[in-house]
Amino acid sequence: MFTLQKRREKRVTGRTTEVIRVRNSTLEYVDEMVEESGLSRQEIIDRAVRYAYNDLEWEEE
Repeated sequence: MFTLQKRREKRVTGRTTEVIRVRNSTLEYVDEMVEESGLSRQEIIDRAVRYAYNDLEWEEE
């Protein structure tokens, strides 16, 4: 389960800026999470990608 804790403080550590394109519908999901959690878009996307990577299973062709 992907869980977000509500937090209002900001942390900045070891980050770089990149452009990542997502569908409008995906961004709407992210914005809902921003509104509910108080976290930034960047923080939510970072956590979601780390979560997906940690639970990734590779399929052989």
